[in-house]
Amino acid sequence: MTCDDGADNDGDGRVDSADPGCSDAGDTSEQDPALPCDDGVDNDADGSTDLADTECTDPSDPTEDPECDDGVDNDDDGLVDYPEDPGCTTPDTFEGNDALVCLDGLDNDGDGMIDYGWDWGCEDYFDLSEEPGLDIPCLDGVDNDGDGLIDFDDPGCGWELDASEHSPWLICDDGVDNDGDGLADYPNDPQCTSPAGSREAAAAARVRCGLGFELSVLLPALIALRRRRGARLR
Repeated sequence: MTCDDGADNDGDGRVDSADPGCSDAGDTSEQDPALPCDDGVDNDADGSTDLADTECTDPSDPTEDPECDDGVDNDDDGLVDYPEDPGCTTPDTFEGNDALVCLDGLDNDGDGMIDYGWDWGCEDYFDLSEEPGLDIPCLDGVDNDGDGLIDFDDPGCGWELDASEHSPWLICDDGVDNDGDGLADYPNDPQCTSPAGSREAAAAARVRCGLGFELSVLLPALIALRRRRGARLR
């Protein structure tokens, strides 16, 4: 019996019961018509049969068809085969593309995420880098608001994909001259001790704000002027 003779009859490196083409020891062939990569047939008409076909990596592989012509989304990008999947340059290639870092099946930036659709550094399949933050202020490695803090270390960044290192909720890191002294935020306004500071105006300045302070300065002069006018009328 072919599946019980101790020989690798179909040359796939598997012998007898270890060969997926053998259903049992009484099987008369180590090949199986239900296995495209172990049936002795050139199913995809490329001139190569079974394991001699580069698309067959194991006798039990389900197809001899290349990734770009097998009806399967092999790289999980939501696109199938040539020409829909941009990773497929012809029907005879695989769906990844070594020339496209966001479509090569590799974690190029070591963040645990791969290619467009999974790695947020990839804006599309043709992005030149998986590195995020090239145009995201809270992920670009730059102190965009000049407060000495960079990216997510800056309290103005609510999260990594925040569009600004400023925050409207932080008086000393909102990009606004809140006390009208011509200086905005930390470290430009001396009243801001940090980007998370709660006020730009000094305590004394806040007490003197309004008409009360101005009148207290002018009142003695006004009284003296009135006295002079009263003396002339006498």
